[in-house]
Amino acid sequence: MRSQAWGSVCLLILGASVFWLASPSVHADDAGPTCIVDPSEARIQAALDKRLAWEFLDTPLSEASELMADALGIEILLDTKGLNDFGVDSGTPVTWDMSGISTRSFLRLMLNELELTYILRDSALWITTPEECESQLITCVYPIGDILHEISENCIPPLVRLCPKRKTS
Repeated sequence: MRSQAWGSVCLLILGASVFWLASPSVHADDAGPTCIVDPSEARIQAALDKRLAWEFLDTPLSEASELMADALGIEILLDTKGLNDFGVDSGTPVTWDMSGISTRSFLRLMLNELELTYILRDSALWITTPEECESQLITCVYPIGDILHEISENCIPPLVRLCPKRKTS
């Protein structure tokens, strides 16, 4: 049973090696991870890059988020259950007067003061707690071609020798 499992592992390694060596589309210079991004979330990311002037004077968090949503043309929602569990009310006042930085930076600064953060989910920007944010999974595909590219034809024969011979009946 154990040798059969070991043989399967060897075949898997050999198969992956041959596939990656033969694949012309795998390059060592491929850049970073590719994350699955909803087109509406890409629009939100672009809105967060905008440099706008923000001025809130004892403005309730819910009202500040509505004003930002209107100015940016995106959906901003409060995770009211998560915020209430964390001890933050949607009526919590925020006071900020800032310009010259990206909306992303402004939002991080403003929310950091309340020990909050945001996440892009379901085509909206959600203001939530760090704990809730960490529980959300994001699917990313990491290119490993540069790692497998190091495997050459010279490395395959030693791998074959390591694999146990299959007994034929």
